[in-house]
Amino acid sequence: MFSYTDVKNLKWTNPEHTAFNCEVNFNHLSDEFVPFHCTKEEAERLIYTHSTELWERGLHGDFGPIAEYESHVGSDADFGSDTKIIPTTNTGDFT
Repeated sequence: MFSYTDVKNLKWTNPEHTAFNCEVNFNHLSDEFVPFHCTKEEAERLIYTHSTELWERGLHGDFGPIAEYESHVGSDADFGSDTKIIPTTNTGDFT
């Protein structure tokens, strides 16, 4: 099992709340925080003890609240009012 000293910046990665990202300070990496992904499926399958523990403790709020999932799907409004979106057609002929 990997041991860790701290976990921060939890955020859901989907609207179903079955996975979250966080940053973990593992003991073997000195004072570095590294990105880590926790999933409900992995925790339930007990694949890695540290993953299961991080999932369970994250759900119980031991590392603070889990930030809500934010969709990253863009819209025309994301580009600004002076940007023009030009539809194209693709014939599939690239010769």
